[in-house]
Amino acid sequence: MKKRHQSGILAVLSAAVAIMTSNAPARADEFSDARLRSGEDAYVAKRYLDAIAELKIAAFGSLDRPPALSEALVWLALAQNGAGRAADLQATVDRFLEVERRFGAYPKARLEPDTRAAFQAVLLKRVP
Repeated sequence: MKKRHQSGILAVLSAAVAIMTSNAPARADEFSDARLRSGEDAYVAKRYLDAIAELKIAAFGSLDRPPALSEALVWLALAQNGAGRAADLQATVDRFLEVERRFGAYPKARLEPDTRAAFQAVLLKRVP
């Protein structure tokens, strides 16, 4: 009886681990998306340093999703521009251009036209 009880517990634990690990990527994406939205909100509120912190996390969490990464990099560049962080801004623009060359993800990014226009203005100043 004891062996059957132990094997039943092992089966339940195995199933729980399988469920938790199968949902892990979705939870990571949700976390990154939440950081992205929080960064956007901070940017709109002109809390640029808070936006930068959130958007760096969002970008890192979106490395395997080029459209989301592109979106995070756009917002990060805008926040860095707003904060007057020229060197960081240039590094973000360079990273954005690298992602765009490799994946062409910018057109698929969920960005409003005014956000795209603001980012394109930054690009025109930064890219020869």
